Amino acid sequence: MKKFILSFEPVITGDFEKYTEKPVGDNQLRKHVAVYNLDNELVTEFKSGREMAKYFKIYGKIARAAIAKGEFQDFLLIAKEVSFRKTIYVFDSSTHQLIDKINGVSKALKYAKIHYYTLKSLIENGNSFKGKIYSYKDKL
Repeated sequence: MKKFILSFEPVITGDFEKYTEKPVGDNQLRKHVAVYNLDNELVTEFKSGREMAKYFKIYGKIARAAIAKGEFQDFLLIAKEVSFRKTIYVFDSSTHQLIDKINGVSKALKYAKIHYYTLKSLIENGNSFKGKIYSYKDKL
């Protein structure tokens, strides 16, 4: 928890509990939505709120509100966050020891300081680059 609050209005010491840090957004996080009827039977599942909105022919804003509330019409909605980030493992090319585990391609690009297609080629072919091997698998 941070020790400082930046406010453009007067803040009383007792109001500090209301101020929380906003989590960093993750554009690779999707909500899988399971739809149950009143008898608690699974009706259908959606891979995203957008897919749910298309199915019910409603606006995305209404679908997001329904998912946050947990219900829509006579249905119970259970949302589960699923990440589409691929974990990339970095190995030493001489000892084949695991050096690092990177969560996401964009972070791996910054780590290796290379372009996307170079990284893709290194992963597919298993070649080393500057003494490191990049892989989607946790063992070589």
